[in-house]
Amino acid sequence: MEKKRHFCWFLGLLVILLFGVIGTARGQAQAAAPGATNSLTVHQVLTVYSGTGKSAQATGESVQPGQQVKIGDMTTVDGYSWLGLGDDRWISFDPSANPTYESRLWTRTPITIYRGLGGHRIKTADSIAAGTGKTVTAYIDLDGSPWYQVGKDEWASTSSRYNPVSAQQTLQLSFTTTVYTGTGMQRRATSRTLPALSSVTYTNTLTEGSTTWYNIGNDDWVTTDPAYNPGFEQYVYVPTSVPIWTTYTANRIKTAQIVSGNTNQVLQGTVSLNGVKWYKIGVNQWITLDSATSSAAGQKPTGPTAKRIVTLLGTTNIFTAPNGAAIHRILKNGTQWRYFTSQVINGSTWYNLGGKQWVTNAQDTTNWEKKADTIQFPILMYHELADNQPNNSWYVPVREFAQEMQWLRDNGYYFLNTQEAYTVLTTNQAPSDKLVWLTMDDGYESWFTKGLPIIQQNGVHGTMFLITNTGGLTRQQAVIMKENGMDIESHTVNHFDLSQLPDYQQKQEMLGAKQYLDSTYQQNTTAIAYPYGNYNDATKTEAAASGYTLGLRIHDGLASKDNGLYSLNRIKVSPGLTAAQFQYLVEHGKDQEVSGIVIGPPILK
Repeated sequence: MEKKRHFCWFLGLLVILLFGVIGTARGQAQAAAPGATNSLTVHQVLTVYSGTGKSAQATGESVQPGQQVKIGDMTTVDGYSWLGLGDDRWISFDPSANPTYESRLWTRTPITIYRGLGGHRIKTADSIAAGTGKTVTAYIDLDGSPWYQVGKDEWASTSSRYNPVSAQQTLQLSFTTTVYTGTGMQRRATSRTLPALSSVTYTNTLTEGSTTWYNIGNDDWVTTDPAYNPGFEQYVYVPTSVPIWTTYTANRIKTAQIVSGNTNQVLQGTVSLNGVKWYKIGVNQWITLDSATSSAAGQKPTGPTAKRIVTLLGTTNIFTAPNGAAIHRILKNGTQWRYFTSQVINGSTWYNLGGKQWVTNAQDTTNWEKKADTIQFPILMYHELADNQPNNSWYVPVREFAQEMQWLRDNGYYFLNTQEAYTVLTTNQAPSDKLVWLTMDDGYESWFTKGLPIIQQNGVHGTMFLITNTGGLTRQQAVIMKENGMDIESHTVNHFDLSQLPDYQQKQEMLGAKQYLDSTYQQNTTAIAYPYGNYNDATKTEAAASGYTLGLRIHDGLASKDNGLYSLNRIKVSPGLTAAQFQYLVEHGKDQEVSGIVIGPPILK
């Protein structure tokens, strides 16, 4: 009886120990799993597998771009993260396990690299250096933050919460910059300057009016406002004679002095008042290129002395004020209306049709003429401006660019901007019999450092097509170019060949670039130049769905509505063209042929 009692006691102890071990093991397994379910949004096609690693079997399912899934578990196999969707269904970020996806991540600030995701994430000592980029093989949003796979289970996020914050920040200087001491009324210019295209660290900022000042140490301050940096010389081209005014405000007085036409004036400042842009060219000396204002008498408020016409570029609501409430009245696309004044708000021009009636999405077509025949014009494509590049047909020497712009000006060509080009194509109206649309691709810094003076001196307008995920022009340089008549439009995020991408990635490239440009430059981006000029039917569909109204390809011929608005002809300007060859290119939309030989380098891809 005693032995049986001891045996039962021993058996009970074993049972207790066994349950304790099982309970401990179960507790360790639960601790290894994520404490909460993660929410994940993918930006590529991911294959769903049964199981993980080499034994995984494709289920025939996939997670689509933009789809959100819940992640219950995470593990690492062969150096890549596998994420559990439940019921033994897994997705992986191993590139070999999914359809091909590739993008680029470019950054102006250092970005920390992590190994793993979510609760498995470990911060490494590596980072992506400022001003460089990395190839991306996976792109997701995890718990509200974007993450990019930049190596074997190496991840980087552009969210500030995962990157170091420095007390010092870096300012990129676009031109020779004067150093000042003091602030406000105590501010004084020193004899010191910082070189153009250099960078300087700052610890504090101060905004006075519309000018931002940067504290670079002690009581030293700099600003990127050109008005405070006389080393940055800008020009205004005056096509016809205009009077000089004492100021730009309503109490201005017209002097007896004039500025002769077809001349350049050095700018000391600009300002816009009631939709009219004024240029300061000396002490108490202001001019405007607005013909109605220039012909008005002195000491009278700005107002049209002739009938001004606006053409609507779409079915348009009437608003009570710029950015005001819409009233229950709609005007038809293509109709023309008289307007009395205009205002530019956040990059959009608003036209007053009288009283509390305002419209936007319209073009001033005063003095434009309706044409009987379909209008055609050349779209000229430039890339980088540089000398001493004899073996690269994408570089145009600065001297040649200056000669070509002067030839266009001297021969009476009207430089279209993006919206004007759209208006010409969709309404068959034109402000001149000679039209040209100047375009620049990629966003090279040489357009600012070497091209801007030529653009200003010749009164050039046109369009810059920027790659948003790369370096080149700084934001400030691009803004200055835009203020001088060069629109900013899209050349996609990464400059991939769109015709070789699946539909969803084409959309990412085009929509992503538009969203970035819209928010960065406070505008509505409406045109896209296809990288390498390549596209397919899906490209045109996705371009329209992303909000673009024009698409440009590389193709011989003049542009017209007959091309199709999403496949407009655009022609490359090669280096080494004579004046006669450039004229032929402009007039015919292709390089000149002599005895079957094409004069001018071919288009390279």
